[in-house]
Amino acid sequence: MKHGIILFTGLILAWTMTANADDKKTTYKWHDSNGVIQYTQTPPADGISYQVISIKTNAPQPSSSSGGGNSGQNSAVDSGEAGQPEKLAVKTEAERKKKNCEISRQNLATLTNIARIRVPGENGSTRLLTDEERAAKLKDTEEQIKENCGS
Repeated sequence: MKHGIILFTGLILAWTMTANADDKKTTYKWHDSNGVIQYTQTPPADGISYQVISIKTNAPQPSSSSGGGNSGQNSAVDSGEAGQPEKLAVKTEAERKKKNCEISRQNLATLTNIARIRVPGENGSTRLLTDEERAAKLKDTEEQIKENCGS
């Protein structure tokens, strides 16, 4: 059950990260006191190291980091490797597509192999994904695979 929840959380995270290709979203990745990776749209409390993840898929430019508590986890551009920004941007775009391809394929496997997928509901409860929602997510995932995997 715990593995299914973690897998589903990854599915939702990957879907939300790749769903809006024209939007730029900032997400903060950090570890809580139990060592669990958290993804939020607001930075964690002061003193907690985090990584800023900025996604903008319509222009292959490296993301920039901001925030005082970042603890040196900046992108290659921020750490001084900006000598060849065009080459770095192409490499970053290729890496992003490869990663998104892998995530999309995992999402497709989850959506096709797991009969009952739980999603967050109201007031912290969970509910099952409806057939219509599953079909919509399958369609989105297949489009993401075409876009990121080239097939």
